[in-house]
Amino acid sequence: DALPICKAPCEAQSEEHSEHFALIHRPQGLGGVKVHLTGKLSHSLCTSDVASRDTFRNSDTAGAPHPYRDYRTVHPDWAIRPDPSITASDYWKLIFNEFNDRFAEEYKV
Repeated sequence: DALPICKAPCEAQSEEHSEHFALIHRPQGLGGVKVHLTGKLSHSLCTSDVASRDTFRNSDTAGAPHPYRDYRTVHPDWAIRPDPSITASDYWKLIFNEFNDRFAEEYKV
C-alpha cells in the first residue's frame, strides 16, 4: 500500500499490520499532486502538513478541501507523525530545484 497523499510506500514489516506508516515521506508532487491554484507540482510534505492548518484535496475527499490535521477521517489506516522541522523540507526543495525540468517533463506540468 502507498499513502494516498504522497504515495510513500508502507514500511510495516508484518503482512497482518493494522496501521500503515512511512518513515520517509516524499513531496506530494512526486505522487502527481499539483497545487490547486497554480497547477504546479506540490513540494509539500505530509509530515509538515499534518502539523499545520493546511488542507488537501483528492479523490477520497471528492475534491473538497480537507484539513491535513484530520487526515485520519479520510485515511484511517495510516499514521503520519507530524514533523514541523525544516530539515526534510530543505532536502526536497533542493531536489525539486535541481531536477525541476525533469519532474515537469515527467508529470507534464
